[in-house]
Amino acid sequence: MNLLEERLQQAFTPLDYLVDRIGELTGVSERDQIQMIVCVLVAYPLGWIFYLIRNVTLRKLFGTGVGVFLQVYMFGSSIWLPFVSTTISYLLMTLLPRRKQVTFVFAYALGLNSVLHVYRMYTDYGGWNMDISLIQMILTLKMISSSFSYKDGSYEPKELLPDQARLAIRDTPSYFDYLGFMFFFSVCIVGPSTEYKDYEDTVYQRGAYTGCPLPILPSLFSLVYSFFCIGVMLTLMPRFPIEYLVTEEYAEHDFLYKVFYYTIAMIAWRYKYY
Repeated sequence: MNLLEERLQQAFTPLDYLVDRIGELTGVSERDQIQMIVCVLVAYPLGWIFYLIRNVTLRKLFGTGVGVFLQVYMFGSSIWLPFVSTTISYLLMTLLPRRKQVTFVFAYALGLNSVLHVYRMYTDYGGWNMDISLIQMILTLKMISSSFSYKDGSYEPKELLPDQARLAIRDTPSYFDYLGFMFFFSVCIVGPSTEYKDYEDTVYQRGAYTGCPLPILPSLFSLVYSFFCIGVMLTLMPRFPIEYLVTEEYAEHDFLYKVFYYTIAMIAWRYKYY
């Protein structure tokens, strides 16, 4: 193990501790899924710290650095793929003609994502293990949306729809700013995808993000709701396992019972993603 790996392992120790404790408390054995939950949880206090940072350069460094750190924790050395794909997307967007580059960026981003999914089906068909395609799906949306917004930036506002005009990228973003948008920590693991303009306004605290109040209470409200969803999932899933749907015993029940059981079982699985 080299020095960098040792330092990373030391930095990951608090996260590993949380993963182990949550696994013991919930009985969930899928470590990668618990890691994802931990990454989402630590994003809350990190978001409060980000809010308190006033220097724009430090905000960019913090947002990008923490995002990369969390992704390395989740996926290790596989993080090279998002870096490479993001770099290629940036070169396509900035070097090709501004109003034509969208076709190439769209084809590249969607094509790469499709290849990853086909590869995933070939190597882990029907599996639930998380791999780098999780991040790449989010990046695909960001690549395409920023490409279209960059194209819109070449038109006059009066030629665009109101939303297009608001989200248009007028000036060519630097490579570092583009990376910051792609790897911003609050949405770098499970999304959702955001627009480049919203990321930029968040960092510079301008536009709709001017004078935002301290986000602790609103974020805690969403956190409490998340724990509620986890509680629903952990309560219903053991009692209504989806494996029962393919048994002969389930097939022998009457129609109304089948609909009831199927509905509750699917609600339990849906809460897994809420």
